[in-house]
Amino acid sequence: DYGSSKQSWPMRRDGALWRADIPVEGTTAAITFFVLADDAWDSGVPPSTVIYGDDGNPVRGSLHTTMDPGNYDKPFEESRRLYPDDYAIYRWRWMMIKYAKEDAAEAIVEKELKSLLELNQTSPELTYARCYGWLALSNEPKARALLIEMLTEHPEAELTADAASQYDYAAYSNHW
Repeated sequence: DYGSSKQSWPMRRDGALWRADIPVEGTTAAITFFVLADDAWDSGVPPSTVIYGDDGNPVRGSLHTTMDPGNYDKPFEESRRLYPDDYAIYRWRWMMIKYAKEDAAEAIVEKELKSLLELNQTSPELTYARCYGWLALSNEPKARALLIEMLTEHPEAELTADAASQYDYAAYSNHW
């Protein structure tokens, strides 16, 4: 599942370190950290950590949040190798490519979206990736059609809520 929750955990001093006990549920894929102290954000704290399964591999979805504009190919390739049907990771890849390779982003998204459109299957993850691809290419009608498909076919999927949020943001920022 691709849900999220926001929680806070108190920290305690342990010698020179600060520690917090964070319970991790079996479905957790990643934990994103923000450390606030004295009304300041400590940007030196790694923002996310990967959760590993009993087999020693990152669990499904955990590599999504490790991507940044300087590091998106390796997590993408590893996730696709481990979970070939985890199409939701394309959204994260394309978002980072838009920041890292602004001039080449459209061509990359077009090429990868074309391969996803050629797949003769459906899933919340695949529809989500296709929807985001059309948003990234500023094709509002095609993105809207896929969002409607998600709302109709996968109304309770966590990715449907995220797709609606992504569409809303794109519509607002592009004045659609």
